[in-house]
Amino acid sequence: MRFPADSCSTASSCSVQDSFWEWRFEGGEGRISDSPLTANTSVERVSRKRFVELLTDRCVHRFLLRLFLRDAKLNSIYLVAPYIGSLEGQRFSLRDLREKVERERILLYVVTRMPEEPYQVEAMTILKDSPWIEVRYNNSVHAKVYIVTAERDADCFALFGSGNWTAKALQANIELAMLVYNEGPGREILRELHYWASVRLRTLPESVLVQRIRSKRS
Repeated sequence: MRFPADSCSTASSCSVQDSFWEWRFEGGEGRISDSPLTANTSVERVSRKRFVELLTDRCVHRFLLRLFLRDAKLNSIYLVAPYIGSLEGQRFSLRDLREKVERERILLYVVTRMPEEPYQVEAMTILKDSPWIEVRYNNSVHAKVYIVTAERDADCFALFGSGNWTAKALQANIELAMLVYNEGPGREILRELHYWASVRLRTLPESVLVQRIRSKRS
């Protein structure tokens, strides 16, 4: 999937899903509204592929499962989190991620805080000197956003929420996140997230480049 260099318009609908159905709410001005439903608001009950999923259990683990277990040709991965650990001892580790991006020639962009704790230093050491990995430090980063772009539109997805890239987030913490698929309005959300991570965040003066990508995809 190729994303435009500019941001997209705000999504024109929102939805709430149960096991079988998706409720879609559309306002008169074509934007997501947090106001109560009115007579001018149409409600459409439709059955179709979901474009967003609310996760309340092992959120980052769900992202990792989709990243590692699906047979997809990936273009790039964006890993934005203030705290990043090695995930050693977990089903999928940061070392596994490095091996994957180097084996499959995937561009990995990392934005995190400057490491202070030993586990952060360990994680950055794992990523060090990989020609496929860019690392930037920004001590103001508090967002947790993980994005995957791929050759096929259907294989693009993202996760954003409360979970850091740490063992505690995978095992113990109570986390909440949204998993966004490249379907329907999810496409616009993915475009916005990709633009924010790839352009706006990376080009901030505070996002100090520590390691640049030296390889190119053929």
